Amino acid sequence: MSLFKKSLKGIAAGVCAVGLCALARKVKSRVGTLDIAQSLEGIPFPGTDLYSFLATRELKPMYTEMAGEILKEKEFHKLLDISTGLGYMPIELALHCKDCLVIGMDESADMVRIAEDNARASHVRNTVDFVTGSVTNLPFPGRYFDLVTSINVLHHWEDPVSVMEEIYHVLLPGGEFWIYDYRYETPQKVWDDAKERLPLYLRLPFTIGPVGGWKAAYAERELRRMIEGTRFEVLSIEPKTFTIFEQKLPAFTLARLRKPSTTTD
Repeated sequence: MSLFKKSLKGIAAGVCAVGLCALARKVKSRVGTLDIAQSLEGIPFPGTDLYSFLATRELKPMYTEMAGEILKEKEFHKLLDISTGLGYMPIELALHCKDCLVIGMDESADMVRIAEDNARASHVRNTVDFVTGSVTNLPFPGRYFDLVTSINVLHHWEDPVSVMEEIYHVLLPGGEFWIYDYRYETPQKVWDDAKERLPLYLRLPFTIGPVGGWKAAYAERELRRMIEGTRFEVLSIEPKTFTIFEQKLPAFTLARLRKPSTTTD
């Protein structure tokens, strides 16, 4: 098999691992009959390497833009990115916040391995740590971080409220949880037009990956109702534009939540 064909196969298979998990979660939540074998947080090898092949070029700019937005908004010191995948968010944060403690956590040991390699290639391996752990049982002490982030993974969690309670526990009083995800209210035409601008070999990965994530995402009313079941304060929920597949798409949502500064928990 030629290198070109292997590359195409890798892109398609890696995105399938992500997109199908997203769609499966939506089906399970609304139908209740589908048993999900795995979620994004636990993509097995070789899916991790295939996903890495795709994300390095097509998704990495998004993380750069998100990290810039975070660090411009407020000064943070101890940062955790959960379900970190390839580690691009912690890497970008570490690159631009030299004095920060930055940790990325993923359920997949293979993802953590790749994230460490990516950090090494970006010359921040000594300033960012990666650990294996579950979002339903975070391996960190209480009141430790002043920022936790999650990037396009909310729609993968089987019980988001329970995950948010875990995050609440590890945040300092006044600490924030930034949730980035695909925006369900994005018009279909935005995705259709973006797909048409892509070369043919990227259209299937785009459809199964980002478009699949969009279809599985929560509507804003669902997100607000979900947050009401937690102890977080809502700072803002707003639409966002980021670059994926070399296109700026107004297809994302940012929810900024805060742990009350007066809490005794």
